[in-house]
Amino acid sequence: MRFRDVTLNPVGVKGVVPEGWAQTGDGRFSRNAFPGDPTALYEESFPFADADALKSVLSSELGLEAFPARVGTVESAQLIWDLYTFEVHLPGAGVLVADFCLAQEETWLYMVSLASRADEHEALHRDVLLPVTHAFAPLPDTFGLINGGVPDGRQGSTLAEQLGYGRDSILAIVHADDVALHQDQTDGALEAMDVGMCKTGSVMVPCPDFERTLAIWRERPELDLGIHLTLNSEWGTSYGWSPVLPESQVPSLYSPDGIMWQTEQKLRDHMVITEALQEMEAQILRVLEAGVHPTHLDDHMGCYWQHPDLKEGAMALARTYNLPLNPIHIDEMRRQGYAVADAVWMFTSNLLPEVVDPSIRAKAYDQWMRNLKPGVHLLLTHIACDTQDLRSTIALAHFRVGDYTYWSRFQTKALADELGITFIGYRELQVLQAKNWNL
Repeated sequence: MRFRDVTLNPVGVKGVVPEGWAQTGDGRFSRNAFPGDPTALYEESFPFADADALKSVLSSELGLEAFPARVGTVESAQLIWDLYTFEVHLPGAGVLVADFCLAQEETWLYMVSLASRADEHEALHRDVLLPVTHAFAPLPDTFGLINGGVPDGRQGSTLAEQLGYGRDSILAIVHADDVALHQDQTDGALEAMDVGMCKTGSVMVPCPDFERTLAIWRERPELDLGIHLTLNSEWGTSYGWSPVLPESQVPSLYSPDGIMWQTEQKLRDHMVITEALQEMEAQILRVLEAGVHPTHLDDHMGCYWQHPDLKEGAMALARTYNLPLNPIHIDEMRRQGYAVADAVWMFTSNLLPEVVDPSIRAKAYDQWMRNLKPGVHLLLTHIACDTQDLRSTIALAHFRVGDYTYWSRFQTKALADELGITFIGYRELQVLQAKNWNL
């Protein structure tokens, strides 16, 4: 078995994966050796968590009455791992054998897991799980980092200086994703923006609460809101939405249920690039024609990361309408005059054990703020009010509620003030970008 090196900043891991295995998410890989192949590998790290909390969550997700007993240990250069091996039944995949390796190091918990069919388990345990576990190296300092890093001062003035701040300033753009997804998402984001640390967010134009959000936006034109370009409807028919354009114009973006495709893979399998770009522009025009002024563009479920031509198309739309864009290629975009943050961060499912310990999210955010270096840091959040309707409609609503709680409380502001962190929005970047392009 041949391996390739990987650095997985969002989950704080550096290690190896088998060559040819496809990355399906942060720290998640699929072999896809043949159609329907369920073989999957996971490499994860969790701050401020312990094994009992994670096992409780995994038991619930896997339909187990209780997490099975440990069957052995695995020693690597840095960690000693507890090994758990048991059968699980996954819809559509049948009975699989799952290996879980868990290692605790102070307040961090690490996991390597592998799921495969029973007839392949022994070979894959030996040839994949053990080498990956031995190569696992924690990277807690970069946990949650999606893109970018510390600004390079050798390149002249930093982005912070271009925005009128000092070279050593720590600037945070706390961004509320998914506005208009649901009424409680909209209300939570706007309430947090009124508190003042979260100063910006982005609106999902195809979604159920868009028209109400638009009415609020018209009444409050000072709101720093962008457009959350959307090509997926991830909850399927239970809570779905269709493209802005009719099916006659963008048929490849409609599933048989008459809504957008539920998964990124389904979107990639079916979409016609020109139709996807037409829909993205239609969402922008829908907002502009309503008479409000968006401040930026970003992506829902990585919509413009699904194909190189979509990335280029999103950059072109950002240029056409002077809308700063959640960064794709930071250095390249800056050379072309785009105003993009130095680093992009997000904490969602990588805080999995917070389901049983809600304090984890606050501890992770506190640590994130304490570790910030000078520069402009974009933090993607999913702020929503805590209601029964939200929890019954939107899966994993707990992390949205956790974001609302953290970015609305006075303790957070007090810590930010102590650390000298300044909160800004996207409007500052939009003004700078217009200056760069002499608009």
